[in-house]
Amino acid sequence: MPVTNDEAWSRVERMAADVPPEDDRRVHEKLDGKVRDAQRRGAIGSLIDNVKTLYAMLRDPAFAIPGKAKAILIAGLLYFIMPVDMIPDVIPGLGFVDDALVIGRVLAATRETLAS
Repeated sequence: MPVTNDEAWSRVERMAADVPPEDDRRVHEKLDGKVRDAQRRGAIGSLIDNVKTLYAMLRDPAFAIPGKAKAILIAGLLYFIMPVDMIPDVIPGLGFVDDALVIGRVLAATRETLAS
């Protein structure tokens, strides 16, 4: 049974409903290593660029992110960091498809929240 974007997104939304402070720390500690691993495994460049953009938004103290958007952002980055998600990252050519879809939706949700 194929994994859908909606299934992955639902997982992120559940994670975002309860983002403890240690999740922010976990993103900070593990993101660089995961980005390097994703690049080594051939993840598409736009995924890496989007992850770096989201992380920069999260870390920039001058960039005000409302609570809900911040929770979604952290949950999306946590999803990217997880080695075993809807499509495990070790599957060549497919492992980062779900991550790319989730990160794209996180960007869209963040844009919507910031625009309103």
